Amino acid sequence: LQDEASYALNKEIGDCPTWTEATLYRSVLEIVARLSARTFVGIPLCRDDTWITRTKNLTTDILDTVYTITSYNPWIRPFVIPFLRPGRRLVWYNFFLGSKLKPQVTAILDAYKKTNFASRKAIPAEAILHENVTKENHNLVHWIIGNFKDPARVSVGEIGRIEIDMAFAAIHTSSTALTHVLFDIATHPEYANILREEIDAVVAEENHPEGRLLKTSTPK
Repeated sequence: LQDEASYALNKEIGDCPTWTEATLYRSVLEIVARLSARTFVGIPLCRDDTWITRTKNLTTDILDTVYTITSYNPWIRPFVIPFLRPGRRLVWYNFFLGSKLKPQVTAILDAYKKTNFASRKAIPAEAILHENVTKENHNLVHWIIGNFKDPARVSVGEIGRIEIDMAFAAIHTSSTALTHVLFDIATHPEYANILREEIDAVVAEENHPEGRLLKTSTPK
């Protein structure tokens, strides 16, 4: 995540030696979408601009579908939604995410087939024969497949639907929260240095050779 944060900040905001205006929520949304993608699908898909754009838009399109369908009687909604534009868009999202995930899902399932499906244990990253899967690139797709009762029956479409749920739950909510945090700090700049000192103290305590935060850093 720290690697992806550096990449996303450089791509979205860049080096700002002088005062630079930015539309805060839009920039934060882009950065959070990229961080979420690194966790959910890993490299290289998290660097795919089309994937990032679609997962950002997914939440607003789902809400648009909800608002549209509520004008219909609950009994007829299942029959009406396939003919509505927002409903067709959701079907397209599932197809899009599934097609993008197919190479990774296929590689993971092939690794399972070469081991023992009956053990139901997560396959270590190094056992997965896929050029972009490394120990550092284990992501939600691996975890999802490893937690199915029968990984052999997992479909790309099913993984795509779960990824839709995760993107819907994570991206705009986290972006809104982080945007408010930044506005709060801008309103009370006297806390900025205090927060920096706290982070520096935790980094020093963790004593990572590259000065990184660790999983144990968060509660500190």
